[in-house]
Amino acid sequence: MSRKSKLFGMLMRSYIFFSLTVGLVVVLLLFLFIIKTNDQLAAQAVSQQLTGSTEGKTREELRLFWSTLLVVALIFVMLFGINVYLYSRFTAIKITNPLSAIADGIRSIAGGRYHERLSFEASFELAQIQASFNEMAAKLEQAEADNKRLQESKQRMLVNLSHDVKTPITTIQGYAKALQLGMIEDAATEQRILNLIYTKSQLVAEFMDEVFELSKLESPDYPFSKEACDLAEFIREIAVEYYERYEEKQFSLDCSIPQGELAVQINRNLLYRAMANLLDNALKYNPPKTRVYLRVFEEGDAARIEVADNGVGIPEPLRERIFLAFVRGDAARTSDGGTGLGLTVAKHAVEKHGGRLTLEETMGDDRTRFVLILPRTEASFNEVTSEKIKRGNEARPYRSI
Repeated sequence: MSRKSKLFGMLMRSYIFFSLTVGLVVVLLLFLFIIKTNDQLAAQAVSQQLTGSTEGKTREELRLFWSTLLVVALIFVMLFGINVYLYSRFTAIKITNPLSAIADGIRSIAGGRYHERLSFEASFELAQIQASFNEMAAKLEQAEADNKRLQESKQRMLVNLSHDVKTPITTIQGYAKALQLGMIEDAATEQRILNLIYTKSQLVAEFMDEVFELSKLESPDYPFSKEACDLAEFIREIAVEYYERYEEKQFSLDCSIPQGELAVQINRNLLYRAMANLLDNALKYNPPKTRVYLRVFEEGDAARIEVADNGVGIPEPLRERIFLAFVRGDAARTSDGGTGLGLTVAKHAVEKHGGRLTLEETMGDDRTRFVLILPRTEASFNEVTSEKIKRGNEARPYRSI
């Protein structure tokens, strides 16, 4: 017998037992009423005999009374039994059907069918269970979808990792073998090949460094400390460092940085890594003559940094997954110089600060605009000034841009 049948039978037995108990009480009261009525009829018969009434008439009345009483009792028992059965069955079904649906839903979840939902009409308590179950199923479905995307991302990462490491190593091996066999006799060609080998080895080293940095940033145990900093000064130093590199490749770097202090608490190494990745991306994936905009604002309780350009832009299908690792392996692969991890590392670095890095819709001259939001903290002017004094000559000199 199924569990549903057992529960149904148990409820039926309980209702019938309760109803029979009530029925027995009613029968007992009816029996007492009959005894009382019988005594009254007997007294009436004696009175009639004393007054000269016929005995046959009295017996006929008693027989009629008992036959009528028997018919009424039979009708009562029959209607009572039908009512007990129908009510018991209705109540049992009303309870067991939702419970059966909940059990089926749990089996569906256990079988990995997270898309299924409960839908039944029931009392308030069972309706709450239904709502909680559907909420749980929705969360499990979302978690399953996220896990599937993660597995696909890992698979894609392994493929791209293999490709991005194997390609430069194959080039290095080929040219190194040519040099080993003495196939390169021209000194200029040999020097060019050595430079190429060095460049490719740098690319591999940079790639592995990005992978290592990303694995550390994704760890919850990553050691993270912040210090008081004037963000305007910090960004200005980075801009000066990149200014000449941009000029060499015929890029324009247009900076808008406030002259006043913008006090924040940051991890210098991580924030520098994030900013460097954004500026490097603009340099790698755009043609010469591109204008890059570096802007810093104070926005309420946060600091806003924008890195924008009027270059080739980012295709719409790619914008939603631009911060995923190795997206460069798809439509964004327009250069041989990137690792495909820069934006992922930058996003993790910003999030370690409690901030966010987004790709915003663009207007005007901006074809691409990355926005970095950092929360303002209690970093005071004295803290920032003390930090500047402590750093002393370690700070890079800068010129107006």
